[in-house]
Amino acid sequence: MHAIHLFNARFVAASAIALTALSPAHAAGGTAAPAQSASELSARAEAGDSDAMYLLGVMHADGRGVEEDDAAAIAWFERAANAGHARATTRLGTHHASGEGVARDDAKAIECYRRAAEAGDAQAMTLLGARYARGAGVPKDLRESFRWYLRAAEAGEARAMHLVAEMYLSGRGVGRDDRRGAEWQRRAAEAGDARAMAALGAMYAKGRAVGRNAREAFRWFERGALAGDATAMANLGVACFDGIGCEPNEAEGVRWLRAAAECGDVTAMVALGDHFAGRGGAEPDHGAAHGWYVRAATLGHAGALTSLGVHHAEGRGTEQDEEEAARVFRIAAEAGVPEAMLNLAALYRAGRGVARDPQEAAYWSLNAASVVSRSMRDGAKAIARKDLLALDEDARRGVEVRHEQWASVWKQSADEANADAAGRAPNARWNPRDLTGGGARALAARVAAAYAGAPMRASAED
Repeated sequence: MHAIHLFNARFVAASAIALTALSPAHAAGGTAAPAQSASELSARAEAGDSDAMYLLGVMHADGRGVEEDDAAAIAWFERAANAGHARATTRLGTHHASGEGVARDDAKAIECYRRAAEAGDAQAMTLLGARYARGAGVPKDLRESFRWYLRAAEAGEARAMHLVAEMYLSGRGVGRDDRRGAEWQRRAAEAGDARAMAALGAMYAKGRAVGRNAREAFRWFERGALAGDATAMANLGVACFDGIGCEPNEAEGVRWLRAAAECGDVTAMVALGDHFAGRGGAEPDHGAAHGWYVRAATLGHAGALTSLGVHHAEGRGTEQDEEEAARVFRIAAEAGVPEAMLNLAALYRAGRGVARDPQEAAYWSLNAASVVSRSMRDGAKAIARKDLLALDEDARRGVEVRHEQWASVWKQSADEANADAAGRAPNARWNPRDLTGGGARALAARVAAAYAGAPMRASAED
């Protein structure tokens, strides 16, 4: 049996920073435990002190100094809100949004956010901006989203500063302005927003809107990582591996990538898989590599599936199983990974794991040649030409028609997915190893479902 050449994926879908609502705990502003007892606060509250009402709500919601009691928390937040307490109104909105202690009601949540925002609460402004960004409970309106984020940022809300920066840098909801984007990103990072720290580090690493500066990139990655941001941890791990702004340190690189992976960062899982697979000169540990690729694939990372396919085809870190290799290559190929397309074509060409089918081989190699990276394009085109020449004229034309249909759908899907990813976080993810960001959460969910055994279906949402 002849060996076939398989390609490892160089595609990594960046985990996007979604413009999501803050949790009830975050919306409380990280309120410190009240210095007064519940009985003292109750006396103040009964006398009409809305701050005391709000603090009693926090105590009951979080179980601080009293039994955790969502119903009591809601009652105190409602009393405070009715007394005009803006932060209590925000907190009440987050409970209506999440359904904690009260029936979930998006309309009431938005009403609370709007009341609190109009009363000057910066976190409510941020939450309302997030609703307009996503079209959640209100019509999607990026300009309105930007307006609320900007109001919150100008009121000192660090998260909103970061979101304003991202919108300036992506040109969504406002004209693109890299200078203002960089200014707001720095303000957000200096105000303590960990995601902004990761994004500012990426800007220094890329040299976008700021001068390229490896030491500054490393400094902001480290600050973001220590503040708990998974993207910053992953970026710091790559910087440690490659000596970006520091001396190369493989052990520290692995440590930070593991920390990011344990926080759920899928690109860190893939980077660990690549490391243990021996890329970059490390001693291979194929079992460990396989394990990390499985974790990433389970979360819907199509590039990890491509590497898994290679492992199954060649018996690295797992038993050789060419049928399983073909299955996962197909999932990744249908998700748009060109290396998986080339690998699937190779299996069809050789009849390995699938019935031999020259037309399917030509179809997938032709698709790959149209989307593969520039460094691989000439080779992929040569493979596709050879596959097409192996067909008779009718079969060749049939493959070309199928490819044209695929290319039309793929272009639309790719444009929408890249716009979605860029609007969420165009600057947070950085990796100097030619790993490109992009993709959409809907696609990742479909890839994960397909890997678990569900059929892969196309979606206009991608």
